[in-house]
Amino acid sequence: MVRVSIAVAAALLTLLAGVRLWFLDGLLRPVTIDGPSMAPALCGLHYEVTCPSCAARFKCDAEHLPASGLAECFNCGLENISLGELSVRPPDRVLLDRWPLIFRGPMRHEVVACRSPDGSFTVKRVAALPSEHLRIDGGELYNGEQPLHKTLAQLRQVRILASVRTGQIPRANSLDEVTDYDAYNQGELRRPLNPVHRAWLECDVKARNPVVCRIWRDIYYLDPDGLSRPWQAPSPLTQDEYALLGDNQPVSVDSRHWTPAGVRKQEILGIVYRPFWERRP
Repeated sequence: MVRVSIAVAAALLTLLAGVRLWFLDGLLRPVTIDGPSMAPALCGLHYEVTCPSCAARFKCDAEHLPASGLAECFNCGLENISLGELSVRPPDRVLLDRWPLIFRGPMRHEVVACRSPDGSFTVKRVAALPSEHLRIDGGELYNGEQPLHKTLAQLRQVRILASVRTGQIPRANSLDEVTDYDAYNQGELRRPLNPVHRAWLECDVKARNPVVCRIWRDIYYLDPDGLSRPWQAPSPLTQDEYALLGDNQPVSVDSRHWTPAGVRKQEILGIVYRPFWERRP
């Protein structure tokens, strides 16, 4: 009797595991990121660059290069870094999990895969929930007049490295000098840069090693033309719509451009995240 019960329990667990895995794409058949719209959190084809002057490391888009084929360091400003000798890195591999959305709707700041209004498959981050009225002002997101703040954990998910210093502590006013310059978009046409109000300092202090200080910044949200002008969605979302934005604001095509701006829940395919074996620190 005990053996029968154990066998039944094992069979049920195997069945449940099989059902759960059926809702998870990307384990057996790789699912990868296409394009730069979610960088640097999730990257398509890209280069990994080390500045020969300050040794800062950064990634840049390999699909939209400057005509010169040269990159500029975000940290020290060194120009003419040749990309021609570097190997193109493969796009990030992700998992697409359809299971959570059987029981609930997407949550704010979750990364999801969906069908955009033109029918194409795309990956974006949830910015506004049903019945909300998305607005952008001063680089920040709002629901009408209510600011939509991120938690510390959410900030870490989207953070962008603005500066790194080894062996020295940045000046007290360094955070006031941070702009929305992004090294990933080396091929982007020059645009006005904007001061970022949400930036923070992290220092790594280890015995016998020089202190390493990094300044991180939040995403600076832009209008549909990539400028810092205020923008508001034409109307509030319906009760089953979500507004989705790309992390890489200057190049992402998302709810700021789509008509209608909202994506219905039934068009959202699942939650997107990195497999644990490919997560970066």
